[in-house]
Amino acid sequence: MTPWVLAATLTFCGAMMMLTSCTDAVGSTDNPVPDPAQQDLADYAILFYGHGSDPSLDFCIVENLDQLYAAEAASYNKVRIAAQYKFSSQKAFQEQLETLRKSVNTEEQKKFVETFNDMFKDKCGQTYRFVVDPKMQSYDQLGDSYRYGPSEGEISNPDSLTNFIKWAAKACPAKNYLLLLSDHGAGYMPNNDLPYSPVAKTRNLVVDSHTGKGLTLPSLTAAIEAAGIHLKALYFDACLMNSIEYLFELKDAVDYVVASSFLVPGIGGSYDALINLLAKNGSDIESALAAYNKFCVDRWDKTIGQAQKESFFDMTVTRTSGLNAYGEKIRAFTDLLVEAYQSGDEELCKKIDNATANVLKIQSSYPFYDLLIYALTVTLADPARFEAAYNDMKKCYDELCQVSHQTSAYMGAEGITASVLLGWDGQYEYFDWMPDDTEWKVLTNTIYKPDGTCDMVSFGMPASGNWGSTFEQTYEQTKFDKATGWSRWIKANRQRPTVMSLATAGYDPNIAEADPAAYLTFADFVQLLNNLK
Repeated sequence: MTPWVLAATLTFCGAMMMLTSCTDAVGSTDNPVPDPAQQDLADYAILFYGHGSDPSLDFCIVENLDQLYAAEAASYNKVRIAAQYKFSSQKAFQEQLETLRKSVNTEEQKKFVETFNDMFKDKCGQTYRFVVDPKMQSYDQLGDSYRYGPSEGEISNPDSLTNFIKWAAKACPAKNYLLLLSDHGAGYMPNNDLPYSPVAKTRNLVVDSHTGKGLTLPSLTAAIEAAGIHLKALYFDACLMNSIEYLFELKDAVDYVVASSFLVPGIGGSYDALINLLAKNGSDIESALAAYNKFCVDRWDKTIGQAQKESFFDMTVTRTSGLNAYGEKIRAFTDLLVEAYQSGDEELCKKIDNATANVLKIQSSYPFYDLLIYALTVTLADPARFEAAYNDMKKCYDELCQVSHQTSAYMGAEGITASVLLGWDGQYEYFDWMPDDTEWKVLTNTIYKPDGTCDMVSFGMPASGNWGSTFEQTYEQTKFDKATGWSRWIKANRQRPTVMSLATAGYDPNIAEADPAAYLTFADFVQLLNNLK
């Protein structure tokens, strides 16, 4: 979820009042684990695993936890829920509390701050594990008798996730399991998703605010595989997780991935709606997830709207069974692209460079770009060469994408697909942007090079260092790259991709060698997106 949830928290929530597993319980840790022989098998079990990372997100996720108790009574006969949640650290809580106290003005806001303080001051760093009892309230089950493990236990430890999945499957046996991961997300970047080791300190998903460590792509998949429980669906209630690299890595472990290419607001998903829809649709999970997708995005549209810069929210449901075929089509397109770019045809290379200079960037900070829309703009450079391969990709994507929605603020059009890493000369870059009322300013820009070194400019000061691995040992080892050879294009491409999201106010491709008159306009992109429908 987005780190800028304070404003939404004050307006929305304020209006509503790595190797050690967590096995040492405090209180009734696993209370209670039902005997599977003495109960009917539910259609679904939702396995909720979350961490706030920061206290403002704690507040929003507790609102989500409340929703686990708010479904229709009959739904709990068909859907059971097991949950594990860890609150952010005492240090993070104190920092957030001071920030809130300095920023509020009205009596209503001041009352919210004190409510915030009362709710969380004794829960910092604590982990709670329980089977949801719909006759209770979430706050009742976030109490001492449900406290789990030492406060320093790492929720980002893959062994902890494996342990939870195994326990939850025993506590809530079901015909189908849906793992729901709730926290901030960050998509796939090689410098974050280092080869798995217990000491790798990386930033990605479910980042423990005590240690700074998070679940990476390799450690997440390792945790799921070690649990030995096949997941019907994996739902990321987190930003930027609908990346093609994540989809491919998870394709053998889950049947469906529910994720956002762009952002998820602090209020997150609507878990009561998810429970009701799963219960109503029984074995037809596609109908349930399709309805849930639309319900959440419509709610985000009405609740958040265009209140924030880059407040574009989306959700996609992907059938992983179609990814192998999609990978074959992406490989065929990549073969043509690399061959064309290395052909020596300068005019064609210039057209491809223009496509790269205008590629649709998913979010201004991260090097994530819309894969299928990029393939479309490349196709326009030489339709005779690329059109058949693009159409094959598009057809495959339409079959594996079960449903996708975006909020109306998103360029006034639909069509966003899974994101892909894109760089040039085997390198890619990350930005820290600071928006104000008139423009976006760069605080830090880091270029990660394929040999494991990096160059950084922070507040105008240059620096260099190492990022912990190499492009070959990270990206080229992903299932996506092994299936498609996409890294060949990242290494062959000489054109720096656009550095800002096209949807960002003040967009400027900032490509010195490109002809500005050749850029696709905003209206051109809207038309291209509409053509994808």
